[in-house]
Amino acid sequence: MINDVDLDESVLDERAADLTDLRQVWAQIPDPRDRRGRRHPLVVMLGLVQAALVSGATSYAAIRHWIAAAPQEVLERLGARRDRRSGMFIAPHPDSVCRTIKLVNAATAATRAWSNEPGTTPTG
Repeated sequence: MINDVDLDESVLDERAADLTDLRQVWAQIPDPRDRRGRRHPLVVMLGLVQAALVSGATSYAAIRHWIAAAPQEVLERLGARRDRRSGMFIAPHPDSVCRTIKLVNAATAATRAWSNEPGTTPTG
């Protein structure tokens, strides 16, 4: 369950500055998904996972639950898509986020394995 916390506006502005820095870091991570069918940027998905973890989610089930109930303000600040009809921000489906995170982890593991092998070069 998401806790509603009243935060001073200066605290929100400070956290937004930190969010910008994290988004720049996340933007450096290559997206392992096929370009066709991407509805939500990887940065938004990583941001939602980070927000869920900071909020106390410690399992994929808890992360899925948090993302499904993500507040509109969080979705807006992370850069989520907006529904044209309702004007509401749209979170990616929690299962899609978890699948993508697993792909990012697999891609990272493969890159590390390649970089630890002497005499190999990337194949594209």
